[in-house]
Amino acid sequence: MEWDGDDLAAAVAQFRAYILAGADAVAVHFGPAGTFERRMTTFAEAVAGT
Repeated sequence: MEWDGDDLAAAVAQFRAYILAGADAVAVHFGPAGTFERRMTTFAEAVAGT
C-alpha cells in the first residue's frame, strides 16, 4: 500500500483491513526519501494507538 501523508485514518483502516484479511505482512510505501521518516513514524504511532 502507499501513504503519502494524506488521510491518516483511511491509511490505518486500509492497513488494518489487510491484517484482518489474513495478511502476514503489509508493505507500506511512504513516498519520497526526504520526508518518509516523519510519515513512517506518524503512521506507526497511529497503527500502535499511541
